[in-house]
Amino acid sequence: MNRLGLGGRLILLLAVAMFAMQALALSAYLADRREAVPDRRLMPFPDQLEATVMLFDGASPEERQLLLRALGDSQVRAELSATPPDAEPGPQDMDLPGFRQRLQEVSAVLGNRELRVDVPAPEGRLPRLRALLNPERIRIAVALSDGTWLVIQRQRTLGLTLGGLPLGMLSAALAAGIAAFALIAVWVETRPLRRLGQAARRFGHSLTPEPLREAGAPDIRRLIATFNEMQDRIARADRSRTDMIAALSHDMRTPLARLTLRLRKLDPALRDAASRDIDDIARVADEAFRFAAADIATLDGAVDLRALARGLAEAAGIAVEDRQPGRPLRIAGNAALIGRALSNLIENARSYATGAVLRIEPGGARHRLIIEDDGPGIPAEDRARMLEPFQRGEASRNRASGGSGLGLALANRIVTRHGGRLLLEEAPGGGLAAIVDLPAA
Repeated sequence: MNRLGLGGRLILLLAVAMFAMQALALSAYLADRREAVPDRRLMPFPDQLEATVMLFDGASPEERQLLLRALGDSQVRAELSATPPDAEPGPQDMDLPGFRQRLQEVSAVLGNRELRVDVPAPEGRLPRLRALLNPERIRIAVALSDGTWLVIQRQRTLGLTLGGLPLGMLSAALAAGIAAFALIAVWVETRPLRRLGQAARRFGHSLTPEPLREAGAPDIRRLIATFNEMQDRIARADRSRTDMIAALSHDMRTPLARLTLRLRKLDPALRDAASRDIDDIARVADEAFRFAAADIATLDGAVDLRALARGLAEAAGIAVEDRQPGRPLRIAGNAALIGRALSNLIENARSYATGAVLRIEPGGARHRLIIEDDGPGIPAEDRARMLEPFQRGEASRNRASGGSGLGLALANRIVTRHGGRLLLEEAPGGGLAAIVDLPAA
């Protein structure tokens, strides 16, 4: 139930309600019928046929004529014949051996007599189906004890059938059709909500607004219009933030260059310390610029994830384990951005550990890259925070190297923009396992 959307839930609820209503109606009918006629079988026709045969078999010729007159206006048309009708079925007559066997099984009276069940000269296509839908065409002949044949054929009851079908069956078919139409209507009416959910998911990954056409009921139209406005506002705010970071990181380079020139006049010891501070500021500015650029770059390319990851790992001198080396490993996106994210993760592993390995795990809908190291790891309570910008971990992992606090955040931002997830977990050896999970192209 949790996996069903709004449309699926409404359809399921309607279907369950209709099924419950039909089940309750059937239960009430069967209970009332069982109370009114306790000894009657579920299907009444075999009982009626058995009683009719017993009446005719024990009646005199005069009483048989009275019985024929009594049945003249009922649902059953009966006649007596000295010989069975169509002792040899004609080429167009259709025998119903299954129906005959069923009647003989449910009734001891009928099972001890010669019995014939057929449909005289059926017309058109699918005669068996037409006989089932139109029971008055079925003819039953039973041999009485004196050799006379009782021929019984059901006939239409005026006002209770239409085209050979009971009105109750037609009503049920009509109700089923209306229910099917209602289910389709619910599915169509909730389509804008499904599109809205898909658009919200895409916008969350790319922050690129995709205006939706306003459709559906008035309240759904207002919801879509509000969503379109929200997309625009969020996208403008995100662009403003990105432009501001890019501008600041760019404009910082000029005064830093002037400061570097002016440091030449200082004492060598002071000059070296100031140069290191300027290098730290420049590195943070560069990382901030890359972080801003990750939000601007397009994601419309094809990336060979295996080749990209193997090349970066081999260049960094870490081992590679590939579970299915012959299988394509492609994603849609920006190869430069993915390379930047993987480089940050690989560099992070090399900086804080003595050994690392890259594991490549292809999948059906998603691919995984796992970078494991044997370093000190990151405490579980700090892992989510480490994926945010300008966040540093404990000194053993960050401060000693002078990290800017943007490496993991940038990798997380790039992976998220590509519809994936970056997970930080504990490696089997106690270090850090950075898991990159990306959707396959």
